[in-house]
Amino acid sequence: MGERRGKLRVLDLFSGIGGFSLGLERTGGFETVAFCEIDPFCQRVLAKHWPGVPIYDDVRTIPLNAVGPVDNE
Repeated sequence: MGERRGKLRVLDLFSGIGGFSLGLERTGGFETVAFCEIDPFCQRVLAKHWPGVPIYDDVRTIPLNAVGPVDNE
């Protein structure tokens, strides 16, 4: 396996308040590019801590072309 440069891009599904994304980002190797969470309270928490990162409320209708590429390694 070759050495990877840059951060892995993450689409966080069923996000809750973003605990997994927070942990991943704190490693320095990940960037959350979008969230999917249906609960309005959780959406407000995500919006506060990740301003500008899109939040979708239905996993069945996420416009993947708007999210851009994400890594699945």
